[in-house]
Amino acid sequence: MNEPNSRALHRHLVINLYATCFVLGVVQVTFPYAGPLIGMMIASAATCWVVADSRVRGQPLLHILQLLTFMLWPIAVPIYVFSTRGIINGIGWFVTHVVGLGLAVGLGSGITSLIHGIGAFPN
Repeated sequence: MNEPNSRALHRHLVINLYATCFVLGVVQVTFPYAGPLIGMMIASAATCWVVADSRVRGQPLLHILQLLTFMLWPIAVPIYVFSTRGIINGIGWFVTHVVGLGLAVGLGSGITSLIHGIGAFPN
């Protein structure tokens, strides 16, 4: 895969991760019991990003590490980010995206709640 195509794929997967978190916010309001399905979607999106990022960096992950990243993504993604970007840059990068992904979930929940009405929130 040449450099421009791999960067475009990398960008596409980051957008996919944000879109998945937005959908998570929508689904939390409309279908409160669909959490496990959305969790698998987020794990898949995060794993795809890690795999694409490792390829862009020229160090593709072994298949077993890809599987472990999928299964343990809340632990594996920060470890990957800190190991590839260093502690200081990794913390900045990670915090920026955690806040952004949280805002995407909140935006999805907020818009859906406004459409469904305030009564959509459980008491």
